[in-house]
Amino acid sequence: MLDEKNITLQIFGNLLKNSSILDRTDKYFLTANDFSSSFERRLFAIILTLHSQGARSIGINDIENYLKDIPSTYAVWEKEHGLDYLQDAEDLSDEGNFDYYYNKLKKINLLKSLKRAGYDISEFYIEDPLSPKYQEVNAHFEEVSTTDITNSFRKKLNHIENEVGINQENKVSHANDGARQLIESLKLAPDTGPRLQGKFFNTIVRGARKGKFFLRSAASGQGKTRRAVGDACFLSYPIRYNLQT
Repeated sequence: MLDEKNITLQIFGNLLKNSSILDRTDKYFLTANDFSSSFERRLFAIILTLHSQGARSIGINDIENYLKDIPSTYAVWEKEHGLDYLQDAEDLSDEGNFDYYYNKLKKINLLKSLKRAGYDISEFYIEDPLSPKYQEVNAHFEEVSTTDITNSFRKKLNHIENEVGINQENKVSHANDGARQLIESLKLAPDTGPRLQGKFFNTIVRGARKGKFFLRSAASGQGKTRRAVGDACFLSYPIRYNLQT
């Protein structure tokens, strides 16, 4: 899928030059599972180990010397020409391009996982270079993010769920649902605030309760401002200003 070898070389080259990238967990999240071959996964594990031991810049010789104490892994290192592999990684990598190759690696791994799960990924990637849409689709791959890809599949799944009626609750409710329980609870612990002017209005809203928003709506000239001023006066001096209405 795409030029994975070049992508992983860029990743490893940057890790050798600056392993503190592994500390940027707020921005990057690399694990051994991000790499395809067992050799690359072992190599990443070694770099992670050396970094955890305090190394900030890891030389190829550091890795080779570390592997000499592990004969089975060192045999794999020699078989895969590890020295040449990491030398290519150092030569090809550019620290300024790390974000680009990191995001590309994550997109590739996401599409691989989706494909293994049985999803059609042809909207984002086509492997056959002879396909008429090869260039168009793979150019689209360069533009999208992992979030774009997951949102696309999530949207399709939501559409299917709605279409077949999955996760739809057929619940009927009525305006008086819970009214009796509310009345009984208010008898035990009334939820009221300071009185407002007007017995009828005050009964409906149960006073000026904390944290509540009241909205009066009326045509122009029908007394909205006058009532608001009346409420303010009543709240500030209820004994003196009491309309008794």
